[in-house]
Amino acid sequence: MIMGLFINYFITKAIKAEGRGAYAIFTADTELLSQFLGFMITSAIVYYVANRKIALEKLLGIGILTTAFSMLALLAIFGLLKLFAFNGLLFPGPHDHLFHYAFLFLALLFIMTNQVLSSIFQGKSMFRIINTVAIINSSVNLLVYGACFFIALQNPAAIDINTILAITLVVYLLNVVVWLYLYRKHIRVRPVFRFDFKTDIRPLFIFISIGHLSQILSFLTYRMDYWILEHYKGSQELGYYAQAVGFGQMFWRITNPILTVLIPFLAAEDNPTNMSHFKFYSRLNFTVILIGVTVFFVFAGYIFPIYGADFSRSVVPFRIMAFGIVMSCITKVFATYIYVKNKLHYNLIVTIVSFVFTITLDLLLIPKHGMIGASIATTISYTMATIMIVWFVTVRFKLNIRDTFFLKGNDVRAVIHKFSGKYLS
Repeated sequence: MIMGLFINYFITKAIKAEGRGAYAIFTADTELLSQFLGFMITSAIVYYVANRKIALEKLLGIGILTTAFSMLALLAIFGLLKLFAFNGLLFPGPHDHLFHYAFLFLALLFIMTNQVLSSIFQGKSMFRIINTVAIINSSVNLLVYGACFFIALQNPAAIDINTILAITLVVYLLNVVVWLYLYRKHIRVRPVFRFDFKTDIRPLFIFISIGHLSQILSFLTYRMDYWILEHYKGSQELGYYAQAVGFGQMFWRITNPILTVLIPFLAAEDNPTNMSHFKFYSRLNFTVILIGVTVFFVFAGYIFPIYGADFSRSVVPFRIMAFGIVMSCITKVFATYIYVKNKLHYNLIVTIVSFVFTITLDLLLIPKHGMIGASIATTISYTMATIMIVWFVTVRFKLNIRDTFFLKGNDVRAVIHKFSGKYLS
């Protein structure tokens, strides 16, 4: 998270607001394509590796076949976009040359490969390796984009959006190499492409079908405002807004590692300690997020101008979204609880309602109010999702949520004792 702050700073200073807006679109494109064409296979791998209901070699084979199908599907999408002149759906402004098609294709290939391999390690609860790779990846990003920043200081014309995209591909490829090496060293399971429909394909398909639609709608809820804002207000205003969103969603880097640990643990075991673990980490997540967002809310007027005086325009959108960011982190935790219970249709209902709210409010507010309207729409959408998910876990799952928000004194003492015993002894 800390290195991400510097990486974001280096990229933004190197390519300025308009380039930052275009980069935000390409990043959203790769995330959308991996979500849409990945068919939630990585989440399924984590779930079934943890509970061991489907053999690992079969899950790896399914992951490879899904990746291959996704690449063919992407080529078909490119062909349709060219045929019907809908390039603007994926490519911002003038950035629709062969290089940009190649970027999206290779980015999707590398991202899906990384996700399939890392999901196996997550399902096996090999978190030390996962964390090591995350730190290595962030360190490489810091060095590479830091170099771009210093080059841009000497010669602003030397670094543009295409340079950043090319470097991003190299970073993705290096990540693939690292995961392949670790897989060969620690897992060494060869893929199998023979499957039994009843025991392998059918349960996997049921798990994926509902979850995939929910995942796509959830992503569009978080990213649809990018495309609408770019369409009505251009890449420069999107750059200011993307900077505010990026700072807000940076706090997901606190929530997501917590969920990374909880998912395989809760999916693999069924014992009375599960609920106490879940509530503790929910309290930890909410307390840390609330404190962090509050600090950034207060000091936003000093933080954003660091990226350039014009980025002071990002302050108000961030402050509007601050409450929504806290809500989104709550939603993620409770959605994970529903996920490990394999009741994904409840998450689907939440994402459908949230998606409808987002699209409606974006189309009403963005044309007139720009990024301020987008910020208001995002906050309302995140809040609605939280209200619904809390209702489901309390009414449908009978979960007592009174102990899921603020850390208690015993929690703090336990964390200090654990930390001091492990690292300070």
